[in-house]
Formats: sequence, C-alpha cells, structure tokens
Amino acid sequence: MATKLATLKANNEVKRQAVKTAKAEAQALQKQRLADERAVVRLQQAADRAKEHALMAQEHAADKAWAAEQRKAGLTLAKRQTAVKKAMERENLARPSGSGGSRMDKLEEQQRLLEEKAIRRGQAAEDNRLDQAEKQAGRDARRVRADNERYREEAEQMDAKQRRLEAIRDKKELAEGNRIRRAKEHLATSMRQGQTTLMISKVRVQLQNGQAVGARNSHDQSSSMS
Repeated sequence: MATKLATLKANNEVKRQAVKTAKAEAQALQKQRLADERAVVRLQQAADRAKEHALMAQEHAADKAWAAEQRKAGLTLAKRQTAVKKAMERENLARPSGSGGSRMDKLEEQQRLLEEKAIRRGQAAEDNRLDQAEKQAGRDARRVRADNERYREEAEQMDAKQRRLEAIRDKKELAEGNRIRRAKEHLATSMRQGQTTLMISKVRVQLQNGQAVGARNSHDQSSSMS
C-alpha cells in the first residue's frame, strides 16, 4: 500500500510539472505573439517614415529643378533683352534724323517674341514639374498599396501561425488535463481499494483474535473441570 501511494505521489508530481511546463510554454507563445505584433508595427512605421522622407526628397528635388529652370530662363531672357536694348541704342545712334522706324519695330518685335518664348519655357517647366509630381504620387500610391498588401499577408501568416500554436497548446492542455483526471481517478480507486483491504485485514484480525479467545476459554473450562 505504501509503495502504491508513493508511486501515485510521484505520478502526481510529474503531472504537476507537466502542467507547469505547459503554462510556461503558453506564456512564451503569448510573449512571442506580442513581440511579433510589435515588430510588424515597427516595420510599418519605418516603412511609412521612409516613404515620407523619399517623397519629401523628391518634392524638394523637383522644386529645386524648377527653380533652376526658372533662373536659367530669366538669365537667358535678361541677356537677350540686354542685347536687344544695345542693338536698339546702336540703331538710334546710327539712324539719321527723320528716318523710318522699321528697324526699331523689328527689334521691339524680336524682344516681344523672346519674352513670349521665355514665358512658354517657364510654363513648360512648371507643367513638367507638375507632371513629374503626379507620376511620382502615382508611384508612391502603388508602392503604398503593395506595402499594405504585403503587411496584410504577413499579418495573416502571423495570425495563422498563432492559431496553430494556440491549437497545439490547447491540445497539450487537454491531454494534460485528461492525464491528471485519470491519475486522480486511479488514486481514488486505489485509496478505496486500500481502505477495503485495510478493513478486511482488521476484520480478519478481529476474527482471529475472537477465535483465539474462544480457544483459551475452552481450554480454561476443560482445565477447571478436570
């Protein structure tokens, strides 16, 4: 009986350790899940910051290119205006008094055409800048959609992994609970059997003691009669 009880105690200790291990594994899984979620959030934030910085750099580069184009157009126009002005001054100096103004008209027309050309170039540069910005915005939007799709797939994969781990943990806990229940039932059965055996042993001892007392009484009576 003592051996059985010691065995049952040892088995119960093994079960308790198994339950403790299962709980520790469940806690580790939970910590890993939280760590994975935080990692996904950090990746998303880093990607967002990178996209924002890239977009700002592209906008800055586009603005810088447009400003350079405007400065170039302005310098070209100023040079041409200066050249036209000097030509007009030379024409005025060389032209006799009372001569016609056809040469002056041509110079003024040339200046007007140069100014219009500079305006058109500036407008073309602005249109090009806006077009490039629109194209870049489209590329950024496509990249964001692709990133969001990738993040969604990664999150779904992590959720599926977490569900598998939780299913394994639940299965372990269920099996462990069943083992503990069977061990308790076996212990209760063994204790009942032990109590029954002990009662039978006591009854046997009592019967044996009663028979011994009866035998002594019979012997004493026989001795007194003789």
